Amino acid sequence: MKNCKTCKFRNEHRFCTSHKLVEKGEDGNNLNDDMLVYVYNESGVFIVGDNFGCVHWEKNKTKLI
Repeated sequence: MKNCKTCKFRNEHRFCTSHKLVEKGEDGNNLNDDMLVYVYNESGVFIVGDNFGCVHWEKNKTKLI
């Protein structure tokens, strides 16, 4: 599995910015089976480590790692 260290969704603060991680209601009623939906609406973020990975990984073409 690919990891967050080379993923385009991980920003410089190590936050995952994938549209597949949402707060309940953030994406309306268009929630899919391949999403993580957290129900505590507190504007949180997911901080991901270098070796964490998921099926939604996409290569970050600006990083040379």
